[in-house]
This record gives sequence, C-alpha cells and structure tokens, in this order.
Amino acid sequence: MRDLTTKGFYRLLSMLAPLFALALSGCYEKPNTAEAKRPPVPVVLATAEKQDIRITVRLTGKTNTDPVKIVPRVRGYIESINFKPGDIVKEGDILYEIEKFDYQNKLDVAIASRDRCVADVEKTKADYDRDLALQQQGQGFTTQADIDRDKALFDEAKANLASAEADIEMAKKELERCTIKATVTGLISRTKIAEGNMVDGTSGTETVLTDIAPMDPMYVYFQITDSVFNNFMASLRKQFKELLGDQFDDTIAYDNETISKIAKEHGLEGTISISVGMRDDVDEQGNQNYPYTGILDYSDNHVDVATGTITVRGTLDNHDYMIYPGNICNVQFPGKEIPGAVLVEERAICHDLSDTYVWMIGADGKPTKRSIELGQQYTQELRIVTSGLQGGEKYVLEGTLKVSEGCDITEDIPNADTAAPAAASDAPAAQQPAAPADSAASADSAAPADAQAQ
Repeated sequence: MRDLTTKGFYRLLSMLAPLFALALSGCYEKPNTAEAKRPPVPVVLATAEKQDIRITVRLTGKTNTDPVKIVPRVRGYIESINFKPGDIVKEGDILYEIEKFDYQNKLDVAIASRDRCVADVEKTKADYDRDLALQQQGQGFTTQADIDRDKALFDEAKANLASAEADIEMAKKELERCTIKATVTGLISRTKIAEGNMVDGTSGTETVLTDIAPMDPMYVYFQITDSVFNNFMASLRKQFKELLGDQFDDTIAYDNETISKIAKEHGLEGTISISVGMRDDVDEQGNQNYPYTGILDYSDNHVDVATGTITVRGTLDNHDYMIYPGNICNVQFPGKEIPGAVLVEERAICHDLSDTYVWMIGADGKPTKRSIELGQQYTQELRIVTSGLQGGEKYVLEGTLKVSEGCDITEDIPNADTAAPAAASDAPAAQQPAAPADSAASADSAAPADAQAQ
C-alpha cells in the first residue's frame, strides 16, 4: 500500500512539472540586449604635447654665512658694553671698552724713553761730528780710536731711538685694542662675558666675547650630482657662446669668477640665477613659493666621492635681514635642456603591479591601454614621457578609473571653474620658476631624473 502511494505521488509530480515551468516562464521577460548595453563613460581628454623644454632643478639647501668672532687682544677689565643682543652693528662701531689706564701709562713711558733716545742721538751725533771736524784739521787734534768710539755711540743711540719708536707704536696699538670695534656689518649675538669681568687676549687661549653674522649678502649652500653639474656647465657655455658670439673664447676655463663677471657685464645674470623659498613660503594650496632670487657664484673644486655630489653656493641680496643663517630652504635653478620632450599630465598616469600606462584614444575613438616610461617631473602638473608616446596623441585625462579597453566614451567638457590645468604649451617658460612638487620629492628625484634623461 505504501509503495502504491509513493508511486502515485511521483506520477502526479511529473504531470504538474510542465505546468509549473510554464507558469514561471510567464513571470520573466526576455532581456532586451540593446537596453542592457553599458552607457558611454564620460571623460575629459587631453593631448600629449611635444616641445623643447628646460628642466628646473629643485633641491634642498641651507642658508649660511661665516660668523666673525669678536675676541680681545689685550688683558684687562671690561669697563663698558655698547650694544644689545640682536642689534645690527656696522663695521667700526665700538662694542667693548677695556680699562685703559695701564696701557696709557705704558704709552707715556714709551714716549719718555723715545725722548731720551732723541737726546742721546743728538749728543752722540755732535760728538761724532766734532771728531770728524778735528780730523780735518790735521794730526794730533783727535785719534781714530776716538772717532770709532763716538761713531759706535752714535749708531747705538740711533738704534735705541728706533727701538723706542717701535715701543711707542706697540703701546699705541695696545691702547687702541682696549676699544673693541665691529670688524664687519651684521647681526650681533649676545655678549658671553659681562661687564666688569677680566679678559685676557694674551694668554694664548681664545676668549670669544660675541660674534657677528654678516647678513647681506646671504649665502645658500646645496649639493647637486656631478651629472647635473656637468649638464648645467655645458648649458651655460652654450648660452654664453650664443649670446657673446665672437667674444666667446673656447680656450677660457670659465671659472666661477669669470662666469659671474661676464654675466654682470652683459646682463646675463638669468643664466646663473637661482630662486629660493623658505619652508613656510607656501600658498593656500601648500605649493612652494620662491620669493628670493640670487645668482650661483661658487662651486667646490671636487666631487664628494661618498655622495657623488658637488657643493654649490648661491648669493642672495638680504637688505632687510629677513633671511637668517641656518634656515633649511628649497632652491630651484635652470637645469638641462631637453629638445622635443613629450609631456602628459601627472593625473592621467595610471599604475598597476606590472605596468605604468595611460588610456590612449585609438583611431576608432575608443580607449586603449598604452604602456609608457616616465622621465623627470617638469612642473607640478606635467611629467616627461621618455618612451611610449610620440606627441600629439589624445589620452584620457579624467575618468581613468571608469574606462576599460574598447569601451564607449563621451567627452565631458568641464565647466570654466573646474577646467583641467593648462596644456603643456601653456606651461611656464624654462627659465621661469615652475610650481614645484613637495620639497622632499623634488630634492630626491631632480638629480636622478635628470641623469636618466641624459
């Protein structure tokens, strides 16, 4: 009985199955493939520009001057201090007064000794002249021994007078050194020895009273790689040759002094110009500004074998004393010329685990992945492409995360207030300061990228 019931159940189920299938098929409509097709992806396009450019080298430097130590050169008590810490002092200003009594007395003694020597010279000279006159009268009036003795006394008196004159000069100099003056113009530090203390400038141990930092001009020291330096010097000679014409001499080494002299005489300071910005010289977007300008006027005479760099110095006008020694700063200056460089916008560059690429627009108007090799940063927005692009190609600037190989796209023209940055053709001139990337990245990448682009 149980077997019959089971068989009847399965028979009934098999009869109802077609009905269920028919009912379910009526609940769904066949999809319309045309309506399911992915809509075009809105993108913003740009064109890879090709142009002759000059790289702007950006590095980190440090401002510095050589402070001048103020030390005593005589022994005595400090009677007065004639400045306040942080004052701007000029060369020749009186800074310290050391007690003068002993040195004035020493000068007076030396003058008195000199006067006595003058009298001795006059007496011995008279004796010697008298001997010579008697000798002219004939034998018996004087002897040669008397003449020789009086001449020796006269010579000794003259030597004593010369020694006394030297003692006076030394006494005068020591008296002058009791008044300690500023030897340079600059910003003075605090005094390290207070008024009323004894100082000794004759003990052989240097006693520093204070120091003065020359503030104008201010120097900026930084290191560049040997390849960047060689490229800079080659470019500099090329510019000089173009601007000077027949006046250019290939046989001249063009050292730092010669380069600076030629640049100033012919108004070519721009060829050796630098721009400097302190760490806090940034705009509202955090971009580095370079408000200070100067010229390159010194490079070291060797390459540091440990780092492969050369120390270079720039000179800045600092009339308002706004730049202090010891500031870490960012420096930029004209670097290597690159003819026919291909430039794309940094934000259009895509990366994955194995490739760096941009989405190019093919002949069919659809995006396709194009592998590229990157060179140095040109500006904050533009990057040099060393391989993969020839210039003139269109690529996806905005919308790279949504496009895929061969998908349909529609160009989305941005509003004026959200327009993409200017094309490479509108980038700043090579010699003009370009908007930098952050200082750390610039300092680390400028030299290697330049070397890579050689």
